[in-house]
Order: sequence, then structure tokens, then C-alpha cells
Amino acid sequence: MKLQFLSFDAIFAIVIFTFAVSLMAFVWYTINSQTSISTGTSIQSMQLQLESLSEKILGTGYPSNWYSIADPANSLTWSNLTVGLGNGATGVLSQNKVNALFSMANGNYLATKPLLGVSFDYYIVISSSNYNLAIGKKPAPLVGSALNGVTQQLTNKAVVINGQGANMQIFIWTNSSFGIG
Repeated sequence: MKLQFLSFDAIFAIVIFTFAVSLMAFVWYTINSQTSISTGTSIQSMQLQLESLSEKILGTGYPSNWYSIADPANSLTWSNLTVGLGNGATGVLSQNKVNALFSMANGNYLATKPLLGVSFDYYIVISSSNYNLAIGKKPAPLVGSALNGVTQQLTNKAVVINGQGANMQIFIWTNSSFGIG
């Protein structure tokens, strides 16, 4: 009789152990799947916002003289505007528009994000041999974290500003984790 009792205990323990391991495997798989989906969706969102921003930035904006209407010190004057740095010719930037966006971003960076149609942070660098201007918030890791803590998407555009060729780099970036929080 004692042998039967031990056999029943052993079978019961094996069933409970198998159930626990199966439950842990299911939870692990579910969390892994959600993390992959979340990361993929967020990266896709960054890429779409980058494409949209680069198209918008190279356009003329609306109205085309938006820089003369927008007061950089008053974000309330920015409503009903679409920001674009182009002057109408393909790839040619208006220095007045670049200066206006630079002032707006320096004065109220957070208000420029919805104006540009981005929810992530942005950083735009226009540079050539004798011209260098950065607009937005430079990608930087959180205090105490490694540089690889920044997730970013980048595009390069050939532009002309002040009659000379330049490179415009447009970054969309975040320090936020794309995993399950």
C-alpha cells in the first residue's frame, strides 16, 4: 500500500510540474511576441514620421510666407501653418524659413513637434563647407545610460542654401524603450 501512495504522489507532482512549466512557457512566448510586435510597430512609426517630415521640410509650407506670419516667441501664431523650408525650387531652401524654424525650435521645441507632425524627438542638421546649422534636439542618451540607448531613424537630403550645395540630415529619435514597460 505504501508503494501505491508514493506512485500517486509522484504522478500528482509530475502533473503539477508539467502544468507550471507549460504556463511559464506560454507567458514567456506571449511576452516575447508582444515585445516584437511593439518594437516593430514603433520602428515603423518612426520611419513613417521621418518620411513625412522630410517631405514636409523640403516643401514650401502653407502659406508659402509662413515665416513672416509666425512669431517665434508666440506659439499661438503658429496655428493654421504648415512649416516647409523650401523656396519652391526642388531641394532649394529659404534662409528666412530656416531661420524662422530655428528660432521657433529654440524658443518652444515641444510646440514645434506637432507643427512638424512628429511625436518623437527630431534633429535637423544642414551643413556644407562653410555653413552649419542644427535645429531641434540633439540625440542624446539618458543620463547614466549608454549611447546605444537612443533609437533613431535618419535620412540625408542634398539641398541648396544660400546658393551653395549642402547636406541636410533629418533624425527622428527617442530614448524610450519599445519593449513592454
